[in-house]
Amino acid sequence: MKFLSTLPETRRILNNRLEQHEMDIVMEENFQFYRTVQSMENTRRVLISHSRQYKVYGDFVVKIFENLNIDITKLFIYTSDNRMTAPNDVEIFDYLKDSFRENIYVIYIISKYFYDSNPCILETGAAWATNKNYSNLIVDIEPNEIDKPIDAPDISVRIGDIEKIDLESMIKFVRIVLGKINCPSPSDLIIRNAIDQAVTVYSELIKKLKAFKPIRKYQAHPLCKARNCNQPMDLVHDEKGNVIYRCTNPLCSICNDVKIY
Repeated sequence: MKFLSTLPETRRILNNRLEQHEMDIVMEENFQFYRTVQSMENTRRVLISHSRQYKVYGDFVVKIFENLNIDITKLFIYTSDNRMTAPNDVEIFDYLKDSFRENIYVIYIISKYFYDSNPCILETGAAWATNKNYSNLIVDIEPNEIDKPIDAPDISVRIGDIEKIDLESMIKFVRIVLGKINCPSPSDLIIRNAIDQAVTVYSELIKKLKAFKPIRKYQAHPLCKARNCNQPMDLVHDEKGNVIYRCTNPLCSICNDVKIY
């Protein structure tokens, strides 16, 4: 009889425990939702890593997203444009260091100048150390020349001659970036029009770009090793477009060229 008399109390305890369990589930779901929202908010910026010598390619990429009505001033970090760079009272390297603490996505505009730039190399290291996902836009090197840690991108697209860009690949690239910044993706036709408009604006500017020459300050010009010459060698482009050191002495006929890129 004593057992029967305790049934209502037992039922009350069980109900309370069930209510607490359900509350725990709801709280956990709310917490997971909160984390998802926070993640979405923290994934709302894209860094365009580039060399200033090929700034025009970064401008081209930005123009595509501008044509899609993306708020680039809030969603992009691009140090070659005052609208998307560090505030006036913040040092640029401190700004980039803080940016890599966010959940950013990186677009690498890879070129010979990129690999000749200390800031670009530092950015690749920072992105690798913080496990950032990335895409590669290739200007003037071969894909197999891209070194670790940026040799396994989400997508890789050649953009050296923007008039001959693979539109299918470029549209896919745009969709990937839009997904990373949680923006709705429009139709292929709208993205293609955005790309075509950007090509129209920047194709002539890109054609006027100067040929690459290494700019690292520590890269001293070697001296010709031919006997009785010992004259400095200068950077030139050979008939195949390679950057080489060549003797500046016109009377030197046995000098060996030194290939750089």
